[in-house]
Amino acid sequence: MNCARTCLFFLPLVLAARLVCAQDNPPPGPAAPAAAAAKTRALKLGLSAQILISQPFTGDTSQAGPGVIGVYEFLLSPRSALGIEGGYRQFFGADRISELVYGLVLKHYLLEPSPSATVVPYLQYGLLQRIARQRGRQGAAVMYDAGLMAGTDLHLIAPLFFELAFHVSHRTSLGDDSRNASYFEVLAGTRLTW
Repeated sequence: MNCARTCLFFLPLVLAARLVCAQDNPPPGPAAPAAAAAKTRALKLGLSAQILISQPFTGDTSQAGPGVIGVYEFLLSPRSALGIEGGYRQFFGADRISELVYGLVLKHYLLEPSPSATVVPYLQYGLLQRIARQRGRQGAAVMYDAGLMAGTDLHLIAPLFFELAFHVSHRTSLGDDSRNASYFEVLAGTRLTW
């Protein structure tokens, strides 16, 4: 049942990515002069900070914590990308929480990216699954997470990104009723393309 629920959770994002790809890639026309090969992949590596809106866990646990994140992106067109995200988060305290996060994200650039652009803003939608373990408790909490992110790629001395996000989420299991686990997130790091 959980596998079916997870598949149904991610299916709309994959279908939306295919639709965006079809809209941004017109059928081939006459051969154009040879141009530089387009970049088709990107890797985002960064640090994150989360602030929970309410405390979904019992015990002595902080409502804010750091994390690390990685996103492997498939550049579907010059203005869109589909990414596979993975990360780890920690909420400190005597009953600390460790979270493993993974899922899919769909990015849409607001401006046409160009090699000379220093700032390239984007909007991103993500469907994530979070698995949390709490010190001193058996089992794990599973959270399905829908997030809306706004960010920018910065092309300064090094390729960087900065992102602000809001995620709607609810915690299940760990022996308690479902609780609100929504949060705000700030991310920053480097973005490499090839």
